[in-house]
Amino acid sequence: MCRSGCRTKDHSSWGECARSANMRVSGDTVAKSNKELNAYAYARSIGLQPATSSYKDSIKTLKAAGA
Repeated sequence: MCRSGCRTKDHSSWGECARSANMRVSGDTVAKSNKELNAYAYARSIGLQPATSSYKDSIKTLKAAGA
């Protein structure tokens, strides 16, 4: 029941394995994702279609459209 990246493979559950690995979710990652998705959502809401949902593409599309 261990994670694929577990070195010991001796945990009784996936959760125990994850806790022993000190897995964490970074607030920066969440904030970055929200920033990217908000820019993409705004572009879509005004009828634009960025190439991808990345912040860079969304901003490029918004600037090109003068928004």
